[in-house]
Amino acid sequence: MFNSLIVAVVGSRHGSNLPVAQVCYHLLGQHCQIVTGCAAGVDHQVRQAIPNAKVISAMSFVRRGLPVSAALAARTKAVISNSQAVCIFPPANGNLGPGSLLALQSALKQNIPVWVAGSKPPTQLGWQPFVLSGVSGWFFNCGLNSLF
Repeated sequence: MFNSLIVAVVGSRHGSNLPVAQVCYHLLGQHCQIVTGCAAGVDHQVRQAIPNAKVISAMSFVRRGLPVSAALAARTKAVISNSQAVCIFPPANGNLGPGSLLALQSALKQNIPVWVAGSKPPTQLGWQPFVLSGVSGWFFNCGLNSLF
């Protein structure tokens, strides 16, 4: 699916009960590069599984004078802008939090394909069920059929 792309793997600061590492290893097997953020939770799960993942830190935005909340949002947008596809992992309850929703909205605005793990589809229309590395989720391809 995501062959030889730069893929953002992001999600809940509370972590995910879904196999984040399994999906990351699958993406590496497809010759993808992985980019993530500096937060706890899913970002941390990605960094543990893939120590050489590209990490975009909110601190770089704080050093530029942004308040912490604005720096976190800027970091999220930078992670997405540096990717060609996005995988989002929600927490155990399946509901996307504000950071994950920002990542989702940023990707969709930039026409970047998105896969959201879990059984709950995002509320927007146009999502298709899609299993990635044995993990059920929902895919929105933004009309970019070349990914398949």
